[in-house]
Amino acid sequence: MSRTTKEYREKIEKLEKENEALAKTLRKTTVERNWTAGKLKSLDLSGKRTLLDSKLDRLSPTRQCQLLGLNRSSFYYRPVAMSQYDVQLVRRIDEIYTIFTYGYRKIHAQLKDEEWATGDSKVHRLMQRIGVGATLIWTPHRS
Repeated sequence: MSRTTKEYREKIEKLEKENEALAKTLRKTTVERNWTAGKLKSLDLSGKRTLLDSKLDRLSPTRQCQLLGLNRSSFYYRPVAMSQYDVQLVRRIDEIYTIFTYGYRKIHAQLKDEEWATGDSKVHRLMQRIGVGATLIWTPHRS
């Protein structure tokens, strides 16, 4: 066997060992990735948003969002605090709802009578935000 053939065989053996080690690492990484992906599916939007990191150099915001299954706008979105007027309005809506259990239309009419400057859609949106709404009572039809 010539010297060059021996060198090639040694080089091939070395590359095969390296390939085996890389394949083992790839299998491990694949298992870890699949496990992580399964855990991420159980998170809600706010949980996923907490995982976003703007300081990562090797992983762009776009790629982070892709991996988490989020829209890229989730990375840049910053929630806006409720205005003082809206806070007072929500308190009044809650007071009216607690007393009368009205829907948003009647609460809007009550607020209008009290000279609050707001639309019915805003009342409806704020009621949804605080988790209140009219209760529909169903009675069977009697013949």
